[in-house]
Amino acid sequence: MTRLLHAGLEYLTALTALVTLLPAQSFSPTASGQLYAYNYGGPPQSYSGPITASTTTVNAGGPLSGFAMASATLMSTSLTANAGVSASGSASVAISLNLQGPVGAGVRVQLSGSSLSPVPGSYSFVIQGQQISGPAVLDFILPPGGLPISVNASTSYSGFYYSSVDVDVSWSYPGVSNIGGPTPGCLGPAVAWTQGIPRLGNTGFGFTCQNAHPFLGAVSCVGLGGLSTPIVYDFVNVWLDPSLPLATIYLPSDASGDILHPLPLPTDTSYLGLSLYSQFLVMEPGGCMPLDLSGSNATKVTLQL
Repeated sequence: MTRLLHAGLEYLTALTALVTLLPAQSFSPTASGQLYAYNYGGPPQSYSGPITASTTTVNAGGPLSGFAMASATLMSTSLTANAGVSASGSASVAISLNLQGPVGAGVRVQLSGSSLSPVPGSYSFVIQGQQISGPAVLDFILPPGGLPISVNASTSYSGFYYSSVDVDVSWSYPGVSNIGGPTPGCLGPAVAWTQGIPRLGNTGFGFTCQNAHPFLGAVSCVGLGGLSTPIVYDFVNVWLDPSLPLATIYLPSDASGDILHPLPLPTDTSYLGLSLYSQFLVMEPGGCMPLDLSGSNATKVTLQL
């Protein structure tokens, strides 16, 4: 422990390792609800289930005596919804999402919508029970249980005029990505991420670690450089560059194995675009690991406005 706290990572030995880098950490959203279009008996279509990396599209259309069409395209980080009608009928789209990710992570949600005249349709967004008129760019902290988002778009019959509604929603972890995988401990891999978005002036920002061993803690390492191939320290893959400035501090874990390293960000715009690299060296019970140490994944953050 003393060596970790006071000497940092200066004893790192460079060993060749072939490790596949993880992609940027992704959301695990689910979608449910009903998408339907109605025109003199046009059948409704619905979808319920996970949103995968591949595109999921649901379409519903009415008979040719008029026109009514509704569609929704669901992707891992976005959705689009369209509803259109002419001559007669109505079309509606209703989608409910629940974005899952690291609890406490900052997520940015972007909303936009448009409706064509002469017969405008309508659309609405609801996030965490709050109605949003849109368009908007909103930042949220992912709560336990996920972030609920619902989207509705609809048009209705009005003579022989055409009406259309287009709605778009996208979500992201701005400025945060994985740069290397964990060295699992006796409870499995420790998951590192951030609390909030690395935005200048965010005094609640910090680095987080989940699934550490309760009450044993970890050494949080924050530096100015990352590695594409890790160096190995006490059997742990380390993804931070020890040749660049690097700070370490021991932090306790709570009863759930969660750790927070608070790092309030200044408002000084001279730091805009600065990248920081973070990883946790996690303490393990005696005999669990070769040298009672495991490692989280490593993250890179780039300071945003």
